[in-house]
Amino acid sequence: MPLANAFATIESAPPGPTVGAFFDFDGTLIDGYSAVPYITDRIRHGAMGLDEMADVVRFAMRRHMDESEFAQVLDRSLAVWRGHAEAEVAALWLRLFREKIAARLFPEAWTLVKAHQRRGHTVVIASSALDYQVAPTADELGITDRLCTRAEVLDGRLTGAVVGAPLWGRGKAEAVIAFAASRGIALGQSHGYANGNEDIAFLETVGHAHAVNPQPALRLAATQTGWPAPQFKPRARTSP
Repeated sequence: MPLANAFATIESAPPGPTVGAFFDFDGTLIDGYSAVPYITDRIRHGAMGLDEMADVVRFAMRRHMDESEFAQVLDRSLAVWRGHAEAEVAALWLRLFREKIAARLFPEAWTLVKAHQRRGHTVVIASSALDYQVAPTADELGITDRLCTRAEVLDGRLTGAVVGAPLWGRGKAEAVIAFAASRGIALGQSHGYANGNEDIAFLETVGHAHAVNPQPALRLAATQTGWPAPQFKPRARTSP
């Protein structure tokens, strides 16, 4: 039972902030992708043009992307928000969290977060998503540390660019390594939780990797390395 073993490993780990617990967001803390309610909201309000809709379809059909391809997708997504106030974007994601995303939180992930917090571990959300997407969930779970892709803001408005590299693939792994070094976290004693094929490099940075509801390439890597692969139950969805 990978989930039961995960709790046992947490309880036997040293207490205190030098042990990290790094959680992916989409597909790991929440069931599915936070982009889905965002896209449906834009469609419902007539805010999505044909070019943007075509980009969404192309993205959904991709089975794997490298860092440069993800950066291109992100650039196109951020372009529609160029010139908009940062507060407007943050308010949108808070509303989407309250209306849709909160109901998608995995109870299993919630209990794992709380188990690490009881041990005094440094709990971090590490995600390629924008910080605005992740912030409401982090606040709900009492997580203060976030490693996310960050939009560039000038005079309170989005420029349509990102700060640095997106936290996708190797970018997320490097962000985790840098964060751990800055906080004195022992990665060899730390935990990582993720579901995506692109997260293999990230999970390789920690001593205790967990492939949550893994996608095919991650499942294969978990089998080869002996990483546990806990399965979280899908959240109930409202039918049409």
